[in-house]
Amino acid sequence: MYIYIKKISFVLAALLGLLASSCSEYYEQFPGLSSDTAPFGDSGNTRLPSEEVRHTFIMFSLGHNNLSSSLQQDLGELRSGFVPGGGRNDNVLLIFSHRAPASGSWSTPNSPVLERVYTDITGNVVCDTLKVWPKETISASAATIRQVLEFARDEFPSKSYGMLLSSHATGYLPAGFYGKHDSYIFDRSASGAYKRARQPYVSVPYYEIPREDGEPMVKSIGQDVLGSSSHEMELAAFSDAIPMKLEYILFDACLMGGVEVAWQLRDKCRYVGFSQAEVLSNGFVYTEIGNRLLSTRTPDPKGVCDDYFQSYAVQTGVYNSATISMVDCSAMEPLAIVCSELFARYRNAFSSMDTGKVQPYFRQNLHWFYDLESIVTNLGITEEESARLKQALEECVVYKNATEYFMQGANGFEIKTFSGLSMYLPANGHSQLDLYYKTLDWNTATGLVQ
Repeated sequence: MYIYIKKISFVLAALLGLLASSCSEYYEQFPGLSSDTAPFGDSGNTRLPSEEVRHTFIMFSLGHNNLSSSLQQDLGELRSGFVPGGGRNDNVLLIFSHRAPASGSWSTPNSPVLERVYTDITGNVVCDTLKVWPKETISASAATIRQVLEFARDEFPSKSYGMLLSSHATGYLPAGFYGKHDSYIFDRSASGAYKRARQPYVSVPYYEIPREDGEPMVKSIGQDVLGSSSHEMELAAFSDAIPMKLEYILFDACLMGGVEVAWQLRDKCRYVGFSQAEVLSNGFVYTEIGNRLLSTRTPDPKGVCDDYFQSYAVQTGVYNSATISMVDCSAMEPLAIVCSELFARYRNAFSSMDTGKVQPYFRQNLHWFYDLESIVTNLGITEEESARLKQALEECVVYKNATEYFMQGANGFEIKTFSGLSMYLPANGHSQLDLYYKTLDWNTATGLVQ
């Protein structure tokens, strides 16, 4: 059996009327209601404009790669759980899906689709196609992410918005680095654009490790494989593509749980939920997503994170593998201040650090992800400084959980320290990655890499 690992990197719509009823038809099922005044199950007889109570959740399922079948299963589970509509509430569930064709290779182009999922007056689940993109569209791109979010904002005015992205991912790393780090060269041109020498960079989307004992697939900011080309987003581009403030962003993808990610998104969302290590392909508990995010007026993204952890905590063997945390991005400033002071004070200690004592979150010697608290503690800080660091972490990390081991027996690691945030460790880094890292907001704020 093979292990699959998730990794990081307006045209006119075709109306598919035969597939589902339109949004206007949905409201015709509720006499006297409109998109501005629709029922909300827990509001009793109170009726308020939708934009004052509604929450819109946007699911990005970027599976035009080897994860296509797994992500399709996730969407089926999402639709089988709580779905808004049917007179229960006015929340909105939108799914942007880009997957491989039903037949043929996942490198064969297929059209991305945006649909609204709701229940009609009789309780039947309806999938209403709102927008279709051309087959050559790259969904793992800032332009497409922005188009989808702007559409959601403009067509469904809401009190709050949230999103979940499920695909390959590699945290803060630049596109292509994870699979081609030995040949990666960073160069910043005079115009500020970033160039990669020795083009093209085609990242390795997954590792195939044949085993006899039968391991699970594992999920490893998005990736599209179109023909012979692989496309990924970089963290800054992803952040810049978000046109409005979100209540939360959830990543069902590997290695996104870094301080670099949370800090880069601090002005784009209140909360971010993510994994510091890889993610087994089952990912989040999609049957419960609707209950957590859409069944009431107040979304519960922390509950989504806990559902994820609990689903793996009860497993045995290699399946008993999970790291997850949720960070309040609005409470990260004290952490940046503490880290900035300690990085400057103990800069010389980085070069002499025994990296073997630092908590890792990686396998296959892809050593770009370590535990933040473990890194700083191993600089030799004082007890008072350690207390300040812990306090800063407690203020912003509102949920964290990890199993005792990750992928035990599959080149995995023991988890002895878990702060809820990973970070780059220059002492065991990469010279070209250092140059790229200087462009990230976290490095600007703290001076980790000089």
